[in-house]
Amino acid sequence: DRAISLVAPDDSVTLLLAGDGPDVERLQSLAVDRPVTFLGWIDDPSLVHRVSDISILALTEQGEGFPTTLVEAASSGCVSVGFEGDLMTDEVLAAGGVVVAPGTVLSETDLIEALPDRRSRALEWSRAYRLGPWLDAHADVFAAAAARDS
Repeated sequence: DRAISLVAPDDSVTLLLAGDGPDVERLQSLAVDRPVTFLGWIDDPSLVHRVSDISILALTEQGEGFPTTLVEAASSGCVSVGFEGDLMTDEVLAAGGVVVAPGTVLSETDLIEALPDRRSRALEWSRAYRLGPWLDAHADVFAAAAARDS
């Protein structure tokens, strides 16, 4: 519901929604006359963020411990939009994204005008989550724990 509300019927952007489930038909009815495309189930969601024309991700995850989708999107220069009251809003902001009230239309924010700067910030933020540094940090923790036990 919230992601669909981000785009107005006359916006020049298209909202792509990936996934399937029991809410698809209801969401399709909400999207009538709005620039929304339903992609259905995608086996590798990280592929969606690699499409060069995708610039903004509406982060609708509410129960994920750390949204991998946020890192995947940021690593492709895709800027995320989070919603007030949801989890991970600090991370969305740190990744160059914006946090808006539910029902906000993106054209009412500065996101589009500031997109080039926000894309650069997203790429920079995502570098901290590359696999190599992450594995190195965990190896250091395990080495320190092993040294303490010996």
